[in-house]
Amino acid sequence: MRKGIRRSILTVLLLSMAGLLAFTAGSRYIHASPRNRRGTIQSQKIQLHDWSSEPAVASFYQIGRFVTNRFSDVTLTYTNPLFTLSETIQDSVETMSMLTRFIQKQNPAISRDIAARQAAAFLRYSIKYGAPLDLVVAVANTESHFNPNARSSHGAAGVMQVTWRVHENLLRANGIRSEEELYTPEKGIAAGCLLISRYLRAYGSPEKALGRYYGGPSSVYWARVSRNLSKLQRYRPGNRL
Repeated sequence: MRKGIRRSILTVLLLSMAGLLAFTAGSRYIHASPRNRRGTIQSQKIQLHDWSSEPAVASFYQIGRFVTNRFSDVTLTYTNPLFTLSETIQDSVETMSMLTRFIQKQNPAISRDIAARQAAAFLRYSIKYGAPLDLVVAVANTESHFNPNARSSHGAAGVMQVTWRVHENLLRANGIRSEEELYTPEKGIAAGCLLISRYLRAYGSPEKALGRYYGGPSSVYWARVSRNLSKLQRYRPGNRL
């Protein structure tokens, strides 16, 4: 199963690299310059496939350039940073593969494709918003068990259980246009990472930040998230599952 997951992740990565090459070319066209009969240069446009339109590829493609990431210093006294993004493609594939396996291990009902999309989204949006990767993954496990279709009795939706009526203005300002989008892996995880990063900056400690995210007693919620952080420790790079 690991080999199958790794092949799926590598396929996503290779396709995303194709999209990146198209992007860095400066447009969606490559300009060839054959000579016409008069010997002058004639521009010819060759249409490229827009790989970024593929759902799984789009999430990984948007991660951007990989840089060494120690996570937020604010979490270092509470939990060891679990993942370090590297400049090497292999390390990035390993991290995504590990996250994909972890998601499916925690919830076998999640398909490989959805788990891979979630893994890519966790990487992308933890980097974009500066939220600790291990923390947001543990919150997702606590909130929904990685079920993108989850909905609470209070109207919290998606993987990260974000309530649209409470955060509508902030979410719209950050490209999430409707409550229905919270049920997609990418937008749901984006919303959760956005909120967690803001609360970490506002409250200074993970426990207080997650208490605000939860909307209840911080000690109770922090204990639940901490248990899921401990589960993640068994999935450190180098551990054999």
